[in-house]
Amino acid sequence: MHNTSTDSIFIVEPFVTDPPPEEFRLACFRSIFTTFKEGGIVPYDENRDNAFDWKRRYDLIYAIRGNWDTIETIKRTYRVDYLFSEEQLPLPDTYPLLYSNTRFFIYDVRW
Repeated sequence: MHNTSTDSIFIVEPFVTDPPPEEFRLACFRSIFTTFKEGGIVPYDENRDNAFDWKRRYDLIYAIRGNWDTIETIKRTYRVDYLFSEEQLPLPDTYPLLYSNTRFFIYDVRW
């Protein structure tokens, strides 16, 4: 992660399960787009808009596998920079593979 800006935003869930996506944030010191666990606090948030925003983000990340164009839908409203996955994904060439090792794959979704 030393080659990405500290303000980079990663889509991690649902593409990483081990370690849990929320640990990515702690291990790499990078922001993530959303996680299931973040939704646990929204019922207690005084601003209901936060709950609706979390639900929209959560639905979008799970729609990506069925339609890669969902990444563009996300980018129209939110800023995301990279997609982090445990497996190689059949992404279009517009999202190049930037890095891979035996455990992880990082795709550039900025463009």
